[in-house]
This record gives sequence, C-alpha cells and structure tokens, in this order.
Amino acid sequence: MVKSGAVLMNDDAEIVGAVEFLRPASHRDAGTSPCSAAVDGEEVSRIVAALKAARYRRGAAAEALGVSRTTLWRRMRDYGL
Repeated sequence: MVKSGAVLMNDDAEIVGAVEFLRPASHRDAGTSPCSAAVDGEEVSRIVAALKAARYRRGAAAEALGVSRTTLWRRMRDYGL
C-alpha cells in the first residue's frame, strides 16, 4: 500500500482537516522515493482545491487543471478520491 495525504484549509489559510489516502502499490511505485511521495501529496492537494473551486464538478475541475476528464477520473481513482 502507498500512503499519501493532504491538508484541507479554509479561505483564511487555517487548517480545517486532513485527508489520508491509501492505494494499492503498482508497478509505477517500484522506485518510490520520499520526493515522489511529496509530489503525490501536492497533486492531491491541487486536485482537491480544483474540485472545491469548481463546486465538485469534475469537468470544470479537469479544465482548470489542464487535463481531460478521463485523466482527472483516473488520478482521483489512483488517490482514492
């Protein structure tokens, strides 16, 4: 299992919660380093922020992130969102 997480903040930059994600390890995780884990956490944070800004409309969030809806769906699945 690969564990990552994200901190949830309100508009005043106050921490209001945290989310932890567990997903099965895959062949992509073979060379996982602490740096790649940090990148995963940053990506999760960007996805969560885009979803919140788009009021949880995945199409609008995908557009804001500059990816297709399918790519966003796959990343959400990979991170357990």
